[in-house]
Amino acid sequence: MRLYETIKTELSDGILTLTLNRPEKMNAYTEQMNEELLDFYRNVDADDEVRVIVVTGAGRAFCAGMDLSDGGSTFASEQSAEEYRDLGGQVSNQVYEVKKPIIAAINGPAVGIGMTMTLPMDIRIVKKDAKIGFVFGRRGIGPEASSGWFLPRIVGIGKALEWTLTGRYIPTAEAVEAGLMQYESEDPLEKAYEIARDIAENTAKYRRHIQ
Repeated sequence: MRLYETIKTELSDGILTLTLNRPEKMNAYTEQMNEELLDFYRNVDADDEVRVIVVTGAGRAFCAGMDLSDGGSTFASEQSAEEYRDLGGQVSNQVYEVKKPIIAAINGPAVGIGMTMTLPMDIRIVKKDAKIGFVFGRRGIGPEASSGWFLPRIVGIGKALEWTLTGRYIPTAEAVEAGLMQYESEDPLEKAYEIARDIAENTAKYRRHIQ
């Protein structure tokens, strides 16, 4: 597996940990991170040593959303509106194609793309009282990363509309009750490894997404 700059990977006992690795920027999403994630997800199925993937963030955040330090040029593209595919959507659709189980260990703040990137994953565990939300409406942009397809299938159309139309932060207990998260935990990575070990040790190698 190639070396990356904005993410890091570690394989142990069939569990591959993928860490978003820009802790000084709260793991904010960039074009480079997008390219590296695409490369990772396109190739991970070919590694028979990987039984389960756990995704987490370095430092105190999971992912604070898109890195907006470049201002309006962040979303600039020479493609037409019909051709343009948002960065997060590229990765979300690739995640959906991965045949290995993927567990999101949301260890801290996760907003915008930080939340939508987890929707095509199989299990989501959030740190208790972490700041999470689909805040696009409060930034003057629409939901991205295929979240208009994934989110209603997870929590229902009513709750999906409420969260995206208001853009409010979602209490983690509410996220669990609505089915967005399977668990809230003081240590989501530890809980993710507990589930991952159960899968790695007791199940067949491959499965397909049921969504």
